[in-house]
Amino acid sequence: ASDHYSLFRDDFAMASSLGHNAHRLSIEWSRIEPTKGAWDEQEIAHYRAVLEDLRAKHIEPFVTLHHFTSPVWFMDGGGWESSDASEHFSRFVQKVAEEFGDLVEYWITFNEPNVYAAHGWLFAKWTPQKRDSIAFLKVTWHLAASHKQAYKILHKVCNDPQVGIGQSIIGYYPSRAHYPLDRLLSILTRWLWNYLFLDITKKYVDFIGVQYYFSQGKKFSLFPPFIGSGNTKNLPVSDMSWSIDPDAFGKELKRVYARYGIP
Repeated sequence: ASDHYSLFRDDFAMASSLGHNAHRLSIEWSRIEPTKGAWDEQEIAHYRAVLEDLRAKHIEPFVTLHHFTSPVWFMDGGGWESSDASEHFSRFVQKVAEEFGDLVEYWITFNEPNVYAAHGWLFAKWTPQKRDSIAFLKVTWHLAASHKQAYKILHKVCNDPQVGIGQSIIGYYPSRAHYPLDRLLSILTRWLWNYLFLDITKKYVDFIGVQYYFSQGKKFSLFPPFIGSGNTKNLPVSDMSWSIDPDAFGKELKRVYARYGIP
């Protein structure tokens, strides 16, 4: 945030002095492949220097390959709605694996693919700002296919890597604990948001990054809009107005582990 690109060695020295033994970072696809099929060797050298410095300081790098941003040339060509999205992303993953595989053990292919697809193609909050459920499902499918291909590439190129997904997990609960439709609604929403993408990719995941921020009550009504959501436990909230609910965090960790049985 404050010229980390230039000052990463100083930043990592501070992190090390504070006892950090792991650091999650993203390798920006747009820097590595600024135009289709063309590699920026200067940027590749930069990321190698970053990873080497982490290793020298005994800080384990967790490398994310897609954290909500995509190259302009890729999006102009149809982006994640395009049938060749996986082909483009796989080319990038192959290059990154070849360049940095000796320095990285832990890889996260996509950061919160459920958030990315929903905010871009369902809620119209992020680029390309669409409200299109069909496009949302198509993008979700293409992200999942791209993850599977990336998993195969990383396991082929790298020496015994650990490949996972960073998934947004929300602590859904029925607003009225003894109301069957509220309970059903919370269970269905949990599957759609927390588990759908993981269910599609579960044979291609070595670990799951659980990214938990808040819990949310679900309430069914006979009147429009029929479904209500909110902080119905009246819990304290963060500066983001998100409910602070550590008990829900514990429950979701246990649910994810029980469902998939991996770290």
